[in-house]
Amino acid sequence: MSTKNGDYCSRCPQKGGCKEVYERLGASDAPNVVGKVFLAFLLPIALFVGLLVVFDAVLPGFEVEKWRTLAVFGLSVVPTLAVVWVIKSRNSKH
Repeated sequence: MSTKNGDYCSRCPQKGGCKEVYERLGASDAPNVVGKVFLAFLLPIALFVGLLVVFDAVLPGFEVEKWRTLAVFGLSVVPTLAVVWVIKSRNSKH
């Protein structure tokens, strides 16, 4: 790996250990966590944002806009928390 200032790795005191560390990580038998990361983080966020958009479009106007915002938020957060709870309970059984 080189930079504008020359070869960065040649000046590193741990240059011999880097390659070994990355080789060990590449040969690791640890399970892939991409699916768990998706379920734990990305799915709830995407669900919440999606529900915000849907409920914002579906709910009619309120006299007080703050109440509409609160209703949209409440209607979005409750199903999102329910999905998180279901995912968590399913994962704790395994």
